[in-house]
Amino acid sequence: MWQNDDAFGGGGGFDTSNSQGTPAPAKKRSSDTIAHVSVRQVVECKEDALKIGNTEIGTVVIVGIARGIESSSVKVVYTIEDCTGSISVMLWLNADKDEGEDALPDVAQNAYCTVHGKMRVQNGKKFIIAFSIKPVTDLKALVVHKLKVAHTVFKLERLAQQENDQYSATRQETNDSMVGGGSNMFPNTDLSFGLNPQQLRVYKAVQQCKREGGSSKDEIASSLTVKMPKKELENILEFLVSEGHIYTTQDDSHYLVTDFT
Repeated sequence: MWQNDDAFGGGGGFDTSNSQGTPAPAKKRSSDTIAHVSVRQVVECKEDALKIGNTEIGTVVIVGIARGIESSSVKVVYTIEDCTGSISVMLWLNADKDEGEDALPDVAQNAYCTVHGKMRVQNGKKFIIAFSIKPVTDLKALVVHKLKVAHTVFKLERLAQQENDQYSATRQETNDSMVGGGSNMFPNTDLSFGLNPQQLRVYKAVQQCKREGGSSKDEIASSLTVKMPKKELENILEFLVSEGHIYTTQDDSHYLVTDFT
């Protein structure tokens, strides 16, 4: 019931309708997103574009007091202040306005106004290029704005966490399928050496032994979490020896990995 369409442009605190896609922490959502933000969020952001969670904010909405107004024939520069800080807002004037139309927005100094625009950076300083600046006619709009700022942060950061969790789970499932078993089966495996899951299991079983004499076939077989026929084990051991991954030690039935130190 507090919604002021002139002040907030209608709708909710942000719009991510064009930002659907496969979640990945390294990817940003569409910069078409519109969000209510505080001045501090803009001024203190570390990048050239404002991000909340994984979402890049394309259009910011700020509500504050116009502390300073400097006008020229082509633009007006406002100093907008809210309870978190102040920022410069530049509005380019429309040279095509008909005679008699107001050349400047009806915003008085030290009065509340709503700004829609895009964040820009010049010489390391953040400012806003405004699409529109309108006076706030109902002070309830200030409360609505603050609620939307808080809701936007909560919603987008929670969405980012869900995306990151989903990405991690998908990556874990992929790793599990590559080794053909649980992700903790081979905790120190960074490379599969082109081996299939059965060959990799046998290789890791041999790798567990640090004795100079190596592991016997029986020890290797008993250490496998997924049992296999004796003939299959012997064939895999023979293959690993022929490929140089392992070698025989005191006899033809004891093995060590070639990277043993």
